[in-house]
Amino acid sequence: MKYITTTLQLTILLAVLSLPTSLFANNNPILEKEPKLKYLAEFNCDQIGDEIILDWFTLDDVDVKAFIIERSILQSNSFKEIGRINSENNNSEILYLFVDENPSLQNKYRIKIILKDNSFSYSKTLKIQNAEAYELGKK
Repeated sequence: MKYITTTLQLTILLAVLSLPTSLFANNNPILEKEPKLKYLAEFNCDQIGDEIILDWFTLDDVDVKAFIIERSILQSNSFKEIGRINSENNNSEILYLFVDENPSLQNKYRIKIILKDNSFSYSKTLKIQNAEAYELGKK
């Protein structure tokens, strides 16, 4: 993983801060129906140059040991670990970022959320086409 430029971090942070606070309230009925959303309230991906930027937002990750970033090519259902970020173990809102420096033409991403008791769950799966690699025909 490498660090993202300050401008990009600020852009993502501003986008997260613009979300309605009711989404993150403890009495949110969506969170009551989907408890894993407590650990992963938002998950997004975007392309900058030929890299794919993944970002996710947690409300409370005290029970989380780590987030495993997994990638699969679009035609496959076989995911492989491409990164790991240890939890901040914080009971407040945290923004996490990961950069995939070597994406394929068409990618699927998901996050495996590993709890301290070693149980786990998966995020939703995101799909993105690496437009720059497609245009250059390099992957």
